Amino acid sequence: MYEIEVTVTTSTRTQLKVTADWPLIWLQAPGSIEILRKLLPGEIVSPVKESVKRSEFPISRSSWSNLRVGDRLIVQCFLKGECSG
Repeated sequence: MYEIEVTVTTSTRTQLKVTADWPLIWLQAPGSIEILRKLLPGEIVSPVKESVKRSEFPISRSSWSNLRVGDRLIVQCFLKGECSG
């Protein structure tokens, strides 16, 4: 499981697209993503300490209807086979 900072780049009624430096191991076998919360202004998330690739990834809005383009979030990325709490 990884905790990473993402930025909302596209927002529709049902889906968000977020851009981040995703761990390569996660991109090779993505599992699930869980939005934890919006980041506070000036808040910094420690970068992943392994190989990453910057790209955009779609995620479900679910109960996060208040998110807008430009919002910074912290998300948990679970590898395939890992479960989210």
